[in-house]
Amino acid sequence: MVAIYAALTAFQSYQSKRSADAATSAANTASQALHVAERAHLSIATPTYDSKKLITFQIVNTGHLHAEDVKVTVYRLAINSATPGTIQHTLSDVVDIGKNEVRIPSIPSGLNSEIDVVFNNLDPTRTGINGTQLVVVGSASYNTGFRDEPRQTLPFCLHSEWELQARRLALAPCNVDDYSPTIKTIISHRAKEKP
Repeated sequence: MVAIYAALTAFQSYQSKRSADAATSAANTASQALHVAERAHLSIATPTYDSKKLITFQIVNTGHLHAEDVKVTVYRLAINSATPGTIQHTLSDVVDIGKNEVRIPSIPSGLNSEIDVVFNNLDPTRTGINGTQLVVVGSASYNTGFRDEPRQTLPFCLHSEWELQARRLALAPCNVDDYSPTIKTIISHRAKEKP
């Protein structure tokens, strides 16, 4: 009888521990789901080109909490391109290149922050179908609103494409990895050339 009682007590202890572990796991899952559902989420929207020297885009917070301590790094590249869409270029193709960093203390939920990218050496009359291609590559890192969550990073890439029917330059998304290494290499080369 004592053995049966001991076995039942051990089984109840095991079941209690199992229930407690399941409750802890469910609480952790719920907490993680809350983080994903409630945290700040940044995205890129509304890129425009003013037909002169300026690309503007917006960083939008579509989450429920403020995006805090937003650090935006933007690389710009204007390259002469005989073949639109090509990503292999030489230093002599570079018309304009540079890097800007912007700090934004906070982007509240549902709001955006506008980023301007100025191409200083661009000849706007050469941005036609076989002319200069414009590229903007970068990233925005930010705190999501939860202290225990690591900083998130939003990579982005925009490049110009010629719209044949509209006969104008438009901006389209591109692959960050196609341009980022090239831009960083060119900037590094240029920095070494300066006395």
